[in-house]
Amino acid sequence: MKKSIFIACVIVLILGSGGYFIYDKSSKNNFVGSEEDNTKSKNNGSFVLEKGTFNMADEEGNVQVLGYGVLLKENEKDCKENCRIYDKVFFNVLRTENKDFQDTIKSWWGESGNYYADNKSVSLGCVKNDVLLSINYSDINGWKSQYLSKDDTNIILNSTFENPIVLEFIKHKVTDGGEAPDCYSHMSTIIIK
Repeated sequence: MKKSIFIACVIVLILGSGGYFIYDKSSKNNFVGSEEDNTKSKNNGSFVLEKGTFNMADEEGNVQVLGYGVLLKENEKDCKENCRIYDKVFFNVLRTENKDFQDTIKSWWGESGNYYADNKSVSLGCVKNDVLLSINYSDINGWKSQYLSKDDTNIILNSTFENPIVLEFIKHKVTDGGEAPDCYSHMSTIIIK
């Protein structure tokens, strides 16, 4: 009887941990666990997300996402020597109710890689003087800088896979793309919910 219980426990342990893997692309340690595991972080069930109006066709609208921030030191984009180092913040998306937003992030990454997004995360900008600076371009605003408060910056930086937060992104339409600065974010506005 004890041997049967022991074998059953070992099987459950093996099956339960079998879906976990670590995905590490480039210098970003992005999305941990299987797709199902990522929607089960410690507090995930307590968050209700609004789908929002974001649509893939126009790549504009608002969307709420559950996830956590990651601070990375990255060299100035396209620099070979004596490069400036930026404290870049990426937001690893664990869950959203908006499939268009998920597909858009994947399409940004699929465009031969994207310095500001990959298939599960999006750049929020850079930390300068203890605040998050997010630079964005849109048809309606042209080039616009958004500075989050020190408190809001710390909320994002202190979030983790185990203790995620909800952000609302607003993205305005862009019809003509171009060269983006290092602290660029695809998001026009970032709001902590």
